[in-house]
Amino acid sequence: MAFPFTHDLEGLLELCAASGLQPPEEIVRDAGALTPYAVRHRYGGDPPGLLARDAAVRLAGSAVDWADQLLAG
Repeated sequence: MAFPFTHDLEGLLELCAASGLQPPEEIVRDAGALTPYAVRHRYGGDPPGLLARDAAVRLAGSAVDWADQLLAG
């Protein structure tokens, strides 16, 4: 399955699930909250609804840990 170049994390997680990769529930539930950070980085400014820094870092870290486990597995 091809994965597009996109900042839509919810869409990418749906593609993962369709490919048989089941991300942890906390990542699926909250991933959309990280998408605005891509907009902020690319276009500047603060889009509405940004998570607190610590919460965003924790969520991103969980996603990276999950991906690392898949690659190591």
